[in-house]
Amino acid sequence: MLSETGAGTPVFKTVEGMFVLETTADEPNEWTAVVDFQETRDGVDIAPGTEFTIDITQPEGVPFVGNSSGVVTAVDGRGTVSGSLTNTAGEGYRGVDIAFYENGERTGTARTNGDGVYAEVLPAGGYEVVPEDDQFAPTSTDVTVQNDETTVPNIELRPPSLPGADSPPTQAAAFPDDGLYENVTGDGSFDILDVQALFDNLGAAPVQNGAWAYNFSGLDPERVSIFDVQALFNRLQSAD
Repeated sequence: MLSETGAGTPVFKTVEGMFVLETTADEPNEWTAVVDFQETRDGVDIAPGTEFTIDITQPEGVPFVGNSSGVVTAVDGRGTVSGSLTNTAGEGYRGVDIAFYENGERTGTARTNGDGVYAEVLPAGGYEVVPEDDQFAPTSTDVTVQNDETTVPNIELRPPSLPGADSPPTQAAAFPDDGLYENVTGDGSFDILDVQALFDNLGAAPVQNGAWAYNFSGLDPERVSIFDVQALFNRLQSAD
């Protein structure tokens, strides 16, 4: 996509990844070309403001009328969406897939690194950012991507709701910021019903998929066991 300014406005054509300037001006002139790099052959993003030096030459057999050089500046209607996936303790989650939806259509994906951080370059517009991993309760956030700007939505993840529960588990007020979720039923109160719910659903997928949230015993962060149920009961007693 090309735009031109200047007297004797030339015509731009693209040929096999190049653009050619043609003009019938009778005397030397100057033109400014702005090239919108919407896509590159090798898929490498070109940052806005990147300058490329160009040479203007005459075809073979055509009388020499002038030779010039200048710069082409890349302009791009894109921005970077960068953020993190954490629990309430601020701990990041590695290897979580992130999907970006625009008007309900999936338009991009990213994956968190070892610190729970993700980043994706997207065209300007509005997007829904959706972590896609069954070890977490469904959640999303809306972002607006603007030209050459970075939007940083940090998403707090919670374990999935237990069977029959209306809400995902929450942390007990008596144990803030440790990344564990004592209020297993999600009703907002940490009591004996939470201990019973964890025991009753010990083998349920939402519990085992969200094992990171119930490692009360500190033994195995990838599997919830009866030891975690006992440790949760001990927490309840210490909170009273």
